[in-house]
Amino acid sequence: MRKSAKLLTALFVASMAFGFVGCSGEVPKPPVELGQVDKADNGAELSIMDFVVTKPDFLDSAGRYARPSEGQEEVAIVRLKVKNTSSSEITYKPLHFEGVKNRMQLCTDPDLDHPETRTNFKAIDFGQQNPYHTPGQHIDQRVTIQPGHEIVDEYLFEPPVVNNEKLVVIIPGSIIGDSKRNFRFYVGQPKDVKPSEPASLRQPVELEGLEVKVTQVTQEYAELLPRAPKEGLKYAYAYTDKPVMAVYISITNKSREPRSYDPGHAGDGAGINMLFSNSPLDRAKIKSGAYGKKQVPGKISINPNATVEDVYYFVAPDSGGKLNFSLSGHLFSVKGIYRFKLDYTPSNPSAPDLKPYLHKDSDSAADAAADAPAEAANAEADAAAADDAEEEEEDE
Repeated sequence: MRKSAKLLTALFVASMAFGFVGCSGEVPKPPVELGQVDKADNGAELSIMDFVVTKPDFLDSAGRYARPSEGQEEVAIVRLKVKNTSSSEITYKPLHFEGVKNRMQLCTDPDLDHPETRTNFKAIDFGQQNPYHTPGQHIDQRVTIQPGHEIVDEYLFEPPVVNNEKLVVIIPGSIIGDSKRNFRFYVGQPKDVKPSEPASLRQPVELEGLEVKVTQVTQEYAELLPRAPKEGLKYAYAYTDKPVMAVYISITNKSREPRSYDPGHAGDGAGINMLFSNSPLDRAKIKSGAYGKKQVPGKISINPNATVEDVYYFVAPDSGGKLNFSLSGHLFSVKGIYRFKLDYTPSNPSAPDLKPYLHKDSDSAADAAADAPAEAANAEADAAAADDAEEEEEDE
């Protein structure tokens, strides 16, 4: 009798720890094993896909690459899959920013004889005012799951430190509109997963069907497109005044939908980062609002199966070394980070030919020689005037 009473007491306390079923105070059924499915009354099937400890990418609310808070670079990730097996829409409510009592919980499986020994592990979020998140997280207030469709969401926790205790995930039923119960799953010990290595030269990186690769890294005088070339000029040309480091990329849309690409060459371009020997490298500044002749000048749409070439300019280092180049996926309307590890070798590029009209060609060399000096002078005057105007604006 004493043993039975002790067991009943332990079961009651355990039910308190894991939440009542309805209002009856019934002891919940055992947790579902990792990879198996638990089904709600509305047809939603829940399962835990995997449980890992890794260093994920973090994005801000606009989908741009963001650095994680110090001490939270490595996190435990529980990946939850929700499938709609019904004939009606199901509303999924992410619980990333809920209070402690209403969010997903990760804890040790309590001993029925000693339920007070349960250990809870802290959930990680950065607050609704500054909602940093991984590319795999859903941060909208509501997500509609159509019949036959499924979603995967990621929940973050501090990496658990345990010996041989079994770990359990507790999921409030409110996540799929079932307030009468909680869902519980065994997750085992987390797998240690190392982040993917950056790609090398000409090695593609694909995110959501959009492939990016670096095709070459050079030091060159970049040829520019004049901001407003005079109509009829035979020699409308310009170059950077110093050699720059040019990083050429190729973008291929392998998805079924058009993708928006906004390179941000005109500004600082948030999400474009270059480290040279682990030190930040500045973008090369081009005066007068000009673009490189081989640059994509602004936002474009890339159709399925289409490939676009582009180039980014950086201040050229004086010596050779290793480059760590990253592009935030928001530039390409995808989630994640394109990372590359590259080699850089400086060169001594020849200065550009600023007087091509002095060279004979197979066309009308005489006419060109006669017209070019005046046209070139006009072009140089226009460029100088534009630079002066810009300097005056900066002074003001």
